[in-house]
Amino acid sequence: MKKLLKLAERQHAVFSAAQALSFGVTRDQLRAMVRDGRIERVARNVYRMPGSVRTWRQKLMIAVLAAGPGAAVSGRAAAALWRIPGYREGIVEITQPRRPSRRYKVAREHSSTRLPAAHIRVVDGIPVTSPERTVFDLVRTYGYQRAERLVKTAVARDLTSIADLAQLLVQVARRGRPGVRLFRAVLAELSDGKPPTESELEDLVLAVLAAAGLELPERQVEVGGTTAPIGRVDFLYRHLRLVIEADSRQWHGNWLATEADHRRDALLVAAGFQVIRTNWQQLLTEPELFVNAVRAVFRREAGAVSAPSGA
Repeated sequence: MKKLLKLAERQHAVFSAAQALSFGVTRDQLRAMVRDGRIERVARNVYRMPGSVRTWRQKLMIAVLAAGPGAAVSGRAAAALWRIPGYREGIVEITQPRRPSRRYKVAREHSSTRLPAAHIRVVDGIPVTSPERTVFDLVRTYGYQRAERLVKTAVARDLTSIADLAQLLVQVARRGRPGVRLFRAVLAELSDGKPPTESELEDLVLAVLAAAGLELPERQVEVGGTTAPIGRVDFLYRHLRLVIEADSRQWHGNWLATEADHRRDALLVAAGFQVIRTNWQQLLTEPELFVNAVRAVFRREAGAVSAPSGA
């Protein structure tokens, strides 16, 4: 029982029946504690310690526990919990992986089958959508100017970055999903003023490939030519002899850099490699072009392997 009380202290004086059972407390004991006034039932399978201060954070914790595993504070409540200017404490809003219950409604509830654990953080002991997921969920209901202002504010307060938001975009984007087009347009516009680092760009390449269900290439590999080393390439599918180069504006935005790229590509082709180049803007605005180019190489390789010898 002491362990359960300590847990409740960390959870704004509330706990769930499932948590109590995990500590060896039976349902009969819970009912007896409610009758004796040692705990209060405040929602379906959620209990509160009597005398505790009823705060907004306690209400959030009650809502999350009542919704069950995988639920998190979201939307405007999440923005307030992350202390994003313009969002005040008070509203109770959550997202859960199952359909909301009409009978035991304790918050403004949303359901989502696409709320992976990676999109959830913990703030003040409360599960909450990550800054990136919070921004995306809110942007879906906004016009362009308000969406742009929200993204700028979240980035300015160091809650997230354009690169991290781009990673989130890759994870949630799918044809017809509300807000994706607007979110993509805002990120593309704002990223013009601050180019990503090479590492951030390379991370986005891998995220796009992973989201497309493609196997991931080796990263930062030394490649040799027919007579001399060519140098380090960004990505390599060794079995396909396919090189992917991610062009960042810092290093590929002038004439000399472009000429060097052309020479390097020629050396790679002469050594029997195929080369696909991509960049930040393409990965943000038209990732399907890049993915389709890589898929085409995989298909050609599969066709060559399955073709009968001598054909």
